Amino acid sequence: MEAITLMLLLGHTSLKPLFKRILSVMTGAGGFTHPLCWFYAGVWMVNKGKESAKAEIHHLAISSVSLYLIGVSALFALIVLHYFKPLKAMDYFFEE
Repeated sequence: MEAITLMLLLGHTSLKPLFKRILSVMTGAGGFTHPLCWFYAGVWMVNKGKESAKAEIHHLAISSVSLYLIGVSALFALIVLHYFKPLKAMDYFFEE
């Protein structure tokens, strides 16, 4: 649910479309994949045991959380950057 909220927030910013697309894919993919990997671990790996299930989805869980956190951090950094309005960054990241 947080990923959808962040994508809506992202849609209302004045970022260039390329940056909007990159950040929305990062937050969407991370926010969607992380719960799915734990669902996968809980449903299909019950007979393997807790530790082996965690070990099997470890890389997927870490990559999904990393995507989500990097996307959220970049979005909030760009919002703060828009608030202070440095000229070079404004030309590079934001539309007129």
